[in-house]
Amino acid sequence: MKKILSVLLLAFMLCSCGVQPAQPSANAPEKIISLSPNITEIVYFVGAGDRLIGRTSQCNYPPEVAKVESLGNPYALKIERVVELLPDVVLVNRLVPLDVINKIKSSGIRVETFDPQTVNDVLDTIDKVADICGLPAKSQELRPEIESLHKETAKGSKKLVYLEIWDNPPTTFGKNSLGADMVRWVGAENAGDRLDGDFPTLSEEAIAGLDPEVIIVPESYKKTVAEIEKRQGVAKTRAAKNGSIYIMNDDLLMRPSPRVLDALKIISQIVGK
Repeated sequence: MKKILSVLLLAFMLCSCGVQPAQPSANAPEKIISLSPNITEIVYFVGAGDRLIGRTSQCNYPPEVAKVESLGNPYALKIERVVELLPDVVLVNRLVPLDVINKIKSSGIRVETFDPQTVNDVLDTIDKVADICGLPAKSQELRPEIESLHKETAKGSKKLVYLEIWDNPPTTFGKNSLGADMVRWVGAENAGDRLDGDFPTLSEEAIAGLDPEVIIVPESYKKTVAEIEKRQGVAKTRAAKNGSIYIMNDDLLMRPSPRVLDALKIISQIVGK
């Protein structure tokens, strides 16, 4: 009887206490600066957002990051202020200029650089950032659903998808990019894989020549689907003729962050229509 009561008491205590947030290791950095929007998202995702003391003006998610001091953008960074804040570590991605990184390093500040180019890279980066922050791996919260999505859609139709990230001149994702990998992940073909370069530019005539079945553009264009359909090259594509032009949030389309799962879900739904 005593054993039964002890077990019941333990169960009650566990249920009433709930799951406690992971505590950082003893040598974990207490002051973190992120100079890349995707890394900032990851810092919050792994549970270290309360240690973020600086960010760039481009770091806009999650909303609470607005309370963190802005240090400008990577191309006009307040490097002196970065040094004044005495961070334990500065986190950056490959888009931060090398001269900026070197100036920070020359002040004796630790800099960690990340370069996620695929869906799996994003998941690995999440765990690397968690490790730097002295926290447990966190990618397992996303990985099962992402893997399941891959398996569910890999057998689908190989629709030709054109992801446009800029329209003057038209620019798309080449084969070695996150956007391309996301399209392939959901069982479609990335039109940019047929072109050279990581972010190839092309003419309206080239878009017509590719003749994609699906076109996805960023919402920052501030244009309606009807306006996009009227573009000279776009108008000749199967996507325009079949009503398969879609507008997507810029950050979901281009940012290698934990929201890659949301992006994959959207692209999968679009491709499946």
